[in-house]
Amino acid sequence: MFYKIKEVSIYPITVVLLVLLTSTTHVSADQDEEAIEPYELKQRLEQHKRKTELEHSLQGTLSVMPSREHIDIAAFENYDEFVITVTGKQGFTKQIKNTYGSLDIYDLDLPYDGKYTYEVLGIKYTNEEIADVINNGRGENASTTMAISHKISGQFEIVNGEVLVPKALEEPQPEILPKKNTKTADTFSLFGGKQ
Repeated sequence: MFYKIKEVSIYPITVVLLVLLTSTTHVSADQDEEAIEPYELKQRLEQHKRKTELEHSLQGTLSVMPSREHIDIAAFENYDEFVITVTGKQGFTKQIKNTYGSLDIYDLDLPYDGKYTYEVLGIKYTNEEIADVINNGRGENASTTMAISHKISGQFEIVNGEVLVPKALEEPQPEILPKKNTKTADTFSLFGGKQ
């Protein structure tokens, strides 16, 4: 038995590799109209810094005051809008937007008793304008006003359809009628002595 060995040249393989290596695509970045110029970037950074300063000044201006039927938001700053999101077990989520910062428990239509989580986002619109430094189809020199926000979150518990208020926050229930006075005042007669 004789085997014939055929001589194979590696020349075609090297040519293919060489062609593949030299034919890689070259990417070049040309600056077009949508690229941010250094002065535009500086303006955006200044606007972001200003917004951060304003939002930092809002720290501690929101608190939540629960009562049996409401969750009231005490705001120590004038907010233009409140977005209140309530989440619970089994994927329950409900979001309410209003301008007065109060949430009626019955409007939430909560499916079960138990613990829920709330998140309150207070939004305040300032009169400061944000210049649109990139022409994104809105026209040249387009601007919007800056909105700043502050967020707080916490939990509450529902028992028998009412919010379980901690003892420290409970208000005393007012009495409807005054209690009857059981002791009579001592009265004196005209003739001397007690009646």
